[in-house]
Amino acid sequence: MFSVPGMKHVERCVQSVQWADDIVVLKIGEAIDPHRRRTDWVLHLWGEEFIEGELQKELLALRARPLAESRPAYNIAVRSYVLGRWVDGSVWGPSPSGRLARQIQSWPPTWCNRWKVERAPALSGTIRDDSTAELAFCVSQMNRIGSLWAEAPNGEVTSLGRTTVFSLGLFVRLVFRIGLLRDGFAGFTLSVLAAYAALLCGAKAWEKARGISNRLDGRQTSEESIP
Repeated sequence: MFSVPGMKHVERCVQSVQWADDIVVLKIGEAIDPHRRRTDWVLHLWGEEFIEGELQKELLALRARPLAESRPAYNIAVRSYVLGRWVDGSVWGPSPSGRLARQIQSWPPTWCNRWKVERAPALSGTIRDDSTAELAFCVSQMNRIGSLWAEAPNGEVTSLGRTTVFSLGLFVRLVFRIGLLRDGFAGFTLSVLAAYAALLCGAKAWEKARGISNRLDGRQTSEESIP
């Protein structure tokens, strides 16, 4: 489970997976001990997410099944609580995406790392996400995560032009998939938030890289001016 300072439902997230063989709570950006994994399967969750009902039954059945009879990874869909209703999709990354795998990921699935949906079977249950229950809180979390991504050693830095194009394309895709065509204004709101999250992550990474570059250029100029 990935946590970010200020998350409100970490305890509920932990409680929803009490049946697991092991629960690891990682702060975003924290180094992962390669020997920490003590189970055959790893379910990646944000601290604001939780599981229940059908998905829990599927995961328990999968845990009891021999590994030879299972796939290496499974995609899981996410439903977000927006404007008083549940909407298919996630503000943080693609849905469905490979949340269940056999290795711990260093970063959760986000638009920051352009997380791509792998070709894998999908479970029928869903992850529930309360990040968008309070929109002001959601935006503040976006700023925190964007800043953490900018500090990450593997944070991808792209031009502002590419970041903008990606964000606009993401918004259009989500609007047609989960937006006004099906989930009304709540779906449209989720599409806007997801596109903003992608734009913010890219912009903060670019800003950080540009700041470092400017400081290095300034130091080099100062050294060259010394007689």
